[in-house]
Formats: sequence, C-alpha cells, structure tokens
Amino acid sequence: MLAAGVSFQEKEHDWAIAGGIANGLAGGAAAISTAMEIQQKNAEIRARNEANQKAYINSIMPAHMRLTGKQVDIEKDLKELENKLEKIKIKLVENSNEQELLNMITFKNINVNFSDTGAFTVNASSTVRKPITMYENTNATIDGTVQVDLFQDGQSVGKAVLVAPINGFNNASLQGICLANNNTAQKDKPYKIKIKPYHLWKVEA
Repeated sequence: MLAAGVSFQEKEHDWAIAGGIANGLAGGAAAISTAMEIQQKNAEIRARNEANQKAYINSIMPAHMRLTGKQVDIEKDLKELENKLEKIKIKLVENSNEQELLNMITFKNINVNFSDTGAFTVNASSTVRKPITMYENTNATIDGTVQVDLFQDGQSVGKAVLVAPINGFNNASLQGICLANNNTAQKDKPYKIKIKPYHLWKVEA
C-alpha cells in the first residue's frame, strides 16, 4: 500500500559489510556467497522500488492535473488582486468637517428597492462638485461612507450605508443594504430619505 504523499521505497543492503562479516566468521567462500546473495536481493529490491515509484506516479497524476487546473485559476485571481492593490497606493489623508465634506457631494439617480420582507437596498451615483485640495496644494477627493436614513409616515424604518469605491465619491456608483430598525419598510408606501455623514475625510486624488 502506498503512503499518502510519498511512495514506499525499500532500502538496499550493503553487501560489502555483510560479506566482510561472513568472511570473518566462516572464511572467504562464505563471504563471496553472502555478497552474491545480497546483490541478488538488491536487484530485486531495485525492481520493486521502480514498480512502486511508477504506481505512485500513476496514482497521483490525475490529482496533480486537477490541482494544476485549479492553480491556474488561483494564479489568475491573484494577478487580478495584485492589479487592484497596485491602484491602492499609500495616500495622504486629511480629516475635515464631515458635514462640509458631505455638502460638496452631489447624489443623483437615487433608487430604493424594497423586498417583500421589509428589507431594502439603495443605489445612487455621486460626484464631487468642485476641485478639492488638502495640505494647501495637494489635489484631493472625498472618501469614506455616508448613511441613508429611510422614513415612512414620518418614522425611521431603516438605514443603509453607502461606501465610496477606490477613487472616492467623485463619479462613483454606490449601493447600500438596509440595516433595519425594529420597524420595517413597506414597498407600497411613499418614503423619504435623508443622507448624512457616517465617516468622511479627504484623500489624495
């Protein structure tokens, strides 16, 4: 039976040592006979080892081929991840008044999608209305998250958090999932939304 991960290999015997022992105990003829016998056994061992090795290779080949296929996919995913990480360089960050930063963002195409269970998602697009600088002359944009509160019949029925993508809120597509309150939203009822800062900051553009 082959061990998992490694083929079984028998160890050959040292005919010279065994022959020398036989020579010391019973003379030269016995030494020659012992050496020849051990060499014959070693030849048999080599043959069995070769057979075991071939059997082991054949047994792992399909698994290896499957692994190779998966490895190609993994390497592709890693390459894509590396390309994304390359874009996320170390950037300067500056904390500012969050309400003032929110006032610089325009949200458009706001759409609330309700489920039958009372949960909802919020989709929107955003732009930053004017050029922003930080530390006097460094071009910047606004990054972070905003909270969308949903109201029906004057009551808060849930909230969603919209997270800025890699390049911040300028020319961004956003989506947030409801964090429901005790009340639940109803798809057939009119609603109003209010957007407020959740956590906003300036980041190097």
